[in-house]
Amino acid sequence: MRALRITGLVLALAILGAGSPRAGADVRVIGPAGVVLPPSPAGLSVETDVLNTWWKLGSCRSPAREALRMAGRPEIRIGGNSQDRLWPTAPLPAGQRQVADAAFFHAVRCVGATGSPVLLGLNLLGRDPQAAGDILAAAGGLVPRAQLTIAVGNEPNLYGNRLPDPGGYAGYSALYGQFLGSLRSRFGTFLPPVAGPDAAAWRWISETAQYIRDWHPTQADVHLYGLNGCRQLPGYVAYPTIGQLLDPAASTQLVRDVEPALQAAREARIPAVLSETNSVACRGVHGVSDAYPSALWALSLLGDATAAGLRRLQFHTSIGFYDPFMVTPQGTVIFRPLWTAILLADALWPGGTRPLRVVGRLERGLGAWAARRPDRGIAVLVVNRDLERSRRLVLRTAARRAQLGRVTARGAFSIALDARQLVWSHGRPRWRGRQRVDRPPIRRGRLRLALAPGTAAWLVLDGAPGAPTPATLTSRQE
Repeated sequence: MRALRITGLVLALAILGAGSPRAGADVRVIGPAGVVLPPSPAGLSVETDVLNTWWKLGSCRSPAREALRMAGRPEIRIGGNSQDRLWPTAPLPAGQRQVADAAFFHAVRCVGATGSPVLLGLNLLGRDPQAAGDILAAAGGLVPRAQLTIAVGNEPNLYGNRLPDPGGYAGYSALYGQFLGSLRSRFGTFLPPVAGPDAAAWRWISETAQYIRDWHPTQADVHLYGLNGCRQLPGYVAYPTIGQLLDPAASTQLVRDVEPALQAAREARIPAVLSETNSVACRGVHGVSDAYPSALWALSLLGDATAAGLRRLQFHTSIGFYDPFMVTPQGTVIFRPLWTAILLADALWPGGTRPLRVVGRLERGLGAWAARRPDRGIAVLVVNRDLERSRRLVLRTAARRAQLGRVTARGAFSIALDARQLVWSHGRPRWRGRQRVDRPPIRRGRLRLALAPGTAAWLVLDGAPGAPTPATLTSRQE
């Protein structure tokens, strides 16, 4: 594929910002500041039947733990389709596929030991609050109470005729209310905070908003995928492609479509998150979800979503092509481009960061987002989604100094951050290559930036000397 043939010349342009002296887009950063982002706003979601591949019985030391600590303490959601098929004991009833055994609870304990917030999904589709409560009772003793939140059910928009009469949202609400009432009766004040509804928002936007108004959860959770890969076959017109993934319809427009749910969350004064997201639904597509442009898509989604008011995004893992990283049976880790994008976002936006607005006309294919960091520095993220043409912008700023790093391709299925590539070596993650971070000049209140095709750049303007930035991340020899 032409788009994946990144030549040495293109990489040189990405680093040097060379090219014709075209002025480019003229933009500036303005307020008001948006929602306060938590530490590590880019987190993970993992299926219940995948979790025990990250930690084996006997120890919480694992390759997955080594990878996770690079992101700080991102929230880890334990859930997905598998949560509605998780049962506390054998034999399994009809429709249930996994026993919550010693290996599962050991892995839950290891997640809690990371210090990360944990969102635990409970089985609603099994329609047995006693069974779900048994799992919660066991897990609640393994994850510190201050770290634990629960969600009841996964994507109820797909329950169909498995909902009680009259079906639809009314049937779901009746089932959910009965279920939640049973859990409250059993656990009382020890019931963890409840998030929901964990619906595929593009199918249940109005229902999600109604759920927020009806049930006032601690946190509003929605799901969003860039493209639909379920039951799609190669050669069909709807089969996911890189071009479709990088189209704003797979990120910007989907975030806009969630606005009714976000408005309901704002009115209820509760945070809203994407508790499950990724590039292509149904485990991704090879050559799309695991290719380097998936990182460009993820950075665009992170920029759009946080600017819209979503505080956190959790990228899903299900032993699929879209997994940010994979732990092999040999105990090594395969890092995909998405993981580097997640690490960049978490390093660029430390806890306390607040999104700002970038105003001005951008060149076609270019996306730009800004945020105020807690050290008063301004973080800027710029993505060139055009895989064939360079793009430029001129940032009008009163800042006096700037730090600049770049995201570039290293072949079809890998990327470099600040000219360093993340690899697994000698039992731990390592950055390979010589770091390149620039100090671009700001002349007469303007910073000029050029991006080669299919690349991204990050900037930190001013800020406190010594404050961590993405350059701090890539300077480490993990």
